[in-house]
Amino acid sequence: LIKIVKKRSFMIFVCSLFLITILLTLFLKNDFKREYIYIDESNYGNEYSEYIDYVNEENKITEYVLNNNIDEHNNIRSSLSVSHMILTFLSLYIVILSSKSFGYEYEKNTIKWIMLNNKKKIIFFSKIISLLIISIMLVSLVYFTNLLAVNIMYDVDILDLNVLLTKNGHIIEKSLLIVHSCEYLRLFFPQMLLIILSAFLGLLFKSSVASSAISIFILLSGSLVTELFIKLKLKVISYTFLPYLDFSIFQDRIGLCLYNIENAINITQKNGVIIIIISSILLMIIGSLIFEKRELK
Repeated sequence: LIKIVKKRSFMIFVCSLFLITILLTLFLKNDFKREYIYIDESNYGNEYSEYIDYVNEENKITEYVLNNNIDEHNNIRSSLSVSHMILTFLSLYIVILSSKSFGYEYEKNTIKWIMLNNKKKIIFFSKIISLLIISIMLVSLVYFTNLLAVNIMYDVDILDLNVLLTKNGHIIEKSLLIVHSCEYLRLFFPQMLLIILSAFLGLLFKSSVASSAISIFILLSGSLVTELFIKLKLKVISYTFLPYLDFSIFQDRIGLCLYNIENAINITQKNGVIIIIISSILLMIIGSLIFEKRELK
């Protein structure tokens, strides 16, 4: 952890990340729009009940906003979404950094000093934990920088702003900061798997280049591969981690619900969390066993 943080390249990246977050927050405008969908419920059966519930909730909020002339703070929510976008690109850096954790050791032949240590499992898990800590640091930097820039740009206290949600059929007001924070943390969740996967591949192939290439391919092509499997009617893809590498799909719950119905699959946030946790645990167990059994050559 100390070795990575002390690197000049890491400090340059942190400073660049700070500046990019500020600049994008100030100058990039993404129109925030709530999904307004109106349907004739008589055209749908019981299997569409969840979809209809979501649509009715959105319509109820729409009607409430129009009748009471409520400001949903769309400009502020648009600026806050910059942190979501940066987090997606930050995943690429995390993948490359994680790939070097073991791959770089083999390439520079410094792995021999680790192999002489009897506590290989501790070393393996300490590397994973260090990468997770660094990832949390970078994600937190983006979050708080974006938040600070939004506060200054709009001259508001986000703690005082609320947004409308529905709960048990009733419209409630909830802190914009809490809603935004939950959405942001949800997007970070797949990075845990990417870190473990990239480190595992670096250990397996003994190369940071091969590990980075494969991990980036998986990250960028996950949605495309998922779509291909669904087109081929291979629904087993929903039980792998590929559809869940980007949790932003769960922000449009109406669109996702309709997508599940049309394709007869079950891609949900709950399933995603379970699959990511199981996949992460399996990769760590297999990786630690491989590392422990591997001999110095």
